[in-house]
Amino acid sequence: MEGCSKAFKTSRGRGVHEQKQHRNWYDERQAASIVNQKARWSSEEASLLARQEARLNSQGERFMNQALMPFFPNRTLESIKGQRRRAEHKGKVLEYMKELEAPPQDLAAVDQHQSTEAEPALVDGIKEALVALEPIEGTDFSAVHLNKICSNIKQWTNDKIFEETMSYLRSVFPPSPKDLRRIRKGASKVLTKRQERRAEYGRTQRAWRRSPFNCLRAILKGKNTANTPSQETMTNYWSTVMTNASAKSPGIEPSTRTLDALWKPIEPEEVKRAFPETTTSPGPDLVTARQFRAVPLGIITRIFNIFMICGKIPEWLLESKTTLIPKVDNAEQPGDFRPITVSSVITRTFHKVLSTRLMHSIELDKRQKAFVPVDGCAENTFLFDMLLRHHRQTFKPLYLASVDIRKAFDSVTHQAILDALVSRGVPGPMVYRLLRNIPKEIGVDVSGEHHNVLAFADDLVLVASTPQGLQQTLDLTTDYLAQCGLVINTGKSFTVAIRNVPHIKKSVVDSKVRFQCAGALLPAMRREDEWKYLGVPFTPEGRVTCNPEQQLQEAIAILSKAALKPQQRLFALRVMVLPSLYHVLTLGSTNLSRLKRVDNLVRGAARKWLALPHDVVNAYFHANAKDGGLSIPSMRWLMPLRRKERLEALAKGGPEPLSFLAQEIEKARRRLKDERQELDHRDKIEKRWAKLLHSSVDGKALNESRKVLTQNQWVLDGTRFLSGKDFINSVKLRINALPTKSRSSRGRQGDRLCRAGCNAIETLNHIMQICPRTHAARVARHNAIAAYVKRALAKNYKNVVEEPHIRTPSGLRKPDLVAMRDKTVLVIDAQVVGEQSDLARAHEAKKTYYRESIHRELAEKYNTSDIKYTSVTISCRGIWSKQSAEDLIDLKVLNKKDLKVLSSRALIGGLNAYWMFGKTTARRSKTPKIGVG
Repeated sequence: MEGCSKAFKTSRGRGVHEQKQHRNWYDERQAASIVNQKARWSSEEASLLARQEARLNSQGERFMNQALMPFFPNRTLESIKGQRRRAEHKGKVLEYMKELEAPPQDLAAVDQHQSTEAEPALVDGIKEALVALEPIEGTDFSAVHLNKICSNIKQWTNDKIFEETMSYLRSVFPPSPKDLRRIRKGASKVLTKRQERRAEYGRTQRAWRRSPFNCLRAILKGKNTANTPSQETMTNYWSTVMTNASAKSPGIEPSTRTLDALWKPIEPEEVKRAFPETTTSPGPDLVTARQFRAVPLGIITRIFNIFMICGKIPEWLLESKTTLIPKVDNAEQPGDFRPITVSSVITRTFHKVLSTRLMHSIELDKRQKAFVPVDGCAENTFLFDMLLRHHRQTFKPLYLASVDIRKAFDSVTHQAILDALVSRGVPGPMVYRLLRNIPKEIGVDVSGEHHNVLAFADDLVLVASTPQGLQQTLDLTTDYLAQCGLVINTGKSFTVAIRNVPHIKKSVVDSKVRFQCAGALLPAMRREDEWKYLGVPFTPEGRVTCNPEQQLQEAIAILSKAALKPQQRLFALRVMVLPSLYHVLTLGSTNLSRLKRVDNLVRGAARKWLALPHDVVNAYFHANAKDGGLSIPSMRWLMPLRRKERLEALAKGGPEPLSFLAQEIEKARRRLKDERQELDHRDKIEKRWAKLLHSSVDGKALNESRKVLTQNQWVLDGTRFLSGKDFINSVKLRINALPTKSRSSRGRQGDRLCRAGCNAIETLNHIMQICPRTHAARVARHNAIAAYVKRALAKNYKNVVEEPHIRTPSGLRKPDLVAMRDKTVLVIDAQVVGEQSDLARAHEAKKTYYRESIHRELAEKYNTSDIKYTSVTISCRGIWSKQSAEDLIDLKVLNKKDLKVLSSRALIGGLNAYWMFGKTTARRSKTPKIGVG
């Protein structure tokens, strides 16, 4: 099993490398500590140190300096000693010690300072809920400290609650050392081209291990060619943008009612639904999503409720890191960058809980399609297309303006946001404007529906039936946004004027009709001009046929040159490249011939990466991996289905023009016809590809693949335990694409007999299963599978015996494995059967063989009648017997992940037999060998 050993071996010298890494980290940590110990202690840090020392004193801690170190990893031992010598610090420690020793105060004796909360009535319910909770059991995550805070929540002042909570959070989430970058010493070494390729491959694979998606994004995006301005220039520019002069939302009136339900106690289920994904980036506090999710739900719920009682969050949790990402090629100016801000995962989760409540409590204008649980992109794209086509076909006038708001999310003022919240009755501690002010009489009517604005976040399309109406709407929009601190970018905005010519029943796109905005003329589109709305290309006549082929070819070329394994290229194609085309191909205008060309490009790339011959059936590429295929989506079938599903959802959900929707839905359904059958569901499309694959000569042996779903997972996950060569050949073996005399002579006359003199046709199945030349490889394949099962079996069973010699009246019997657990004896025998074998029958035959021959002997030896028999039955194409797989899982011998590993091992063993066949010249002897199949 040379391939297996190569795939699973560990790198040497790792221990030395890790020691060197540790020394480098320690040196850098010490260098950073010299700086940190000179830095002054902030008031928050000093208070936390004093409170922590007081708590440790009460617990009888003897080695105080060492005990305080884990809570302040950015401080050295000398820094902590120096701070503890200060008289101010000692006074604080004594003060906190007295607080810890003092009994809880009565409610009547509470300081009047507690009355400073904005709305105490909203907080009382949260306090009552916290007091009523059962104390958290155990001592993990400083549960005793949190229990004390919750039990005193009604007696302590808000300042005391907040300070104790900060101390508690620091103990659970201590500050992490900064991400210190290693500085390489010495001059850089000149590398040969081969060394550069190896170094690049190493960097790529390390990045893949950290995060496959981030690795692929970096590869597909390419190198950053931005000429980043200086930090001073960036700071001055973005400070001006983000700290715009205070502005309010005009026409806003405070609500007469308050949505008190927004400030009710937070429930654990709300927190659970708001948990961040484990792949999300940490904030400046370096607390990862995995660390945060490891904290019990009850603890997080209590913390969030305390935040609501105090009406604020600790300052260190409000710190955010802003990264400026180039949004255009060759970015040079500060405005060419897009700010992405990341805060702590703790803060993000708390805000998500509140935003979810807000979303369910406030009704937005139905014309605003962003940030609401509807298919806004599909709806607005359809409406935009419908408006343009309707007025062109009915010869009616239409005037529209696409308005681009300059840096809308960066420059909208806080006061404008607060005004909007107050107008909707949001409670004080939590603390719509434009769309409601556009005159209703301006707009167009289509199928009984009135439309004057299409809004998706900051993308606004203003619609009118007269030039005067559109100009009035533009003026109103410009003035309103200016009062909110927002400016329209006239360079990116434009207008379209569709004017009717009644006497000849035609409509024309009149680029001479111009409109003003903020004192400037907006560009006017001509009939042939093209633009994008929500990522979909349009002209004044409606959606324009999209051309994704160039984008796809560029991505394929990048992946082909990247230092990736072939399975990683397939992974990237399936999960990143093709999904990036879904939006435009689903909502844009396309045709079947273009979708088929996209499929041809994709199959061509896959054939090249996997070295597959040209006659491999197309169904092998597009069939689901569960059916034995490669799971590459077929755009020809998937895109019409996605469009039909999204349009049908629109037809059910709102009062859209049903006649236009019906036409588009029917058009998508016609594209899904296949031999008078409508493939209106993904399952039907998968069954179509599976049928085509299993009806082919090479794919017939894969027809039982779906019976065991996880066995082919190695095809999908970009697995690293297979080398690139082994992956390619395993994929070829599954579809019978390895060259043999039988396969190479298809359609031609020629000798097809086995080169080993077997007097049989040389097929792949003959080479792997029958030919004497590969007998040793078959034995090695069997032994490797049995050895893997033995290691797995030893986890739950004891007294595992390998190949026991059991003498019976019928002769010697040697099952592969016999093990015992409690009073149950388990007998397992492994077999790799031919591609046309009935897997269920082969499994039952193996069980019956040993049950009838060794049952009495095992019962006498182990003194039990509870003896179970099963087998490890896999075909030479890597397909499991369903009954075999279920037995092994039910008996706790294997888990689902083991199934894919053993499936790939069967394939690797078959490949070793194939290579042995080609490298040796042994001929069939008169007495054929009888051994393991």
